[in-house]
Amino acid sequence: MYFWDNEGNAEYWKKQKDGKADIFRCYVKFDARNDLLNLTDLNVEKRLDQFIRLASKEPKLQYLKKASIGDKIDFFCEKCNVKLVKFFGK
Repeated sequence: MYFWDNEGNAEYWKKQKDGKADIFRCYVKFDARNDLLNLTDLNVEKRLDQFIRLASKEPKLQYLKKASIGDKIDFFCEKCNVKLVKFFGK
């Protein structure tokens, strides 16, 4: 499930999926300070990298060094109880 912050981006995404996706309007209430990992903020991205670098020094977590960015984000979100992730995509 993807959440878009404006209708134009949602419509663009739907076109990229050849119209094989549906768009539903919904409202999400969250605490931006505690529930959101905002990877559009360079400082937040740097802190995520530091967190993963430190965590991967633990013997049980060394797999994080070669993990995909999605797996790294999932790990961080699980450990820090993050509910939403905002990022730029291609």
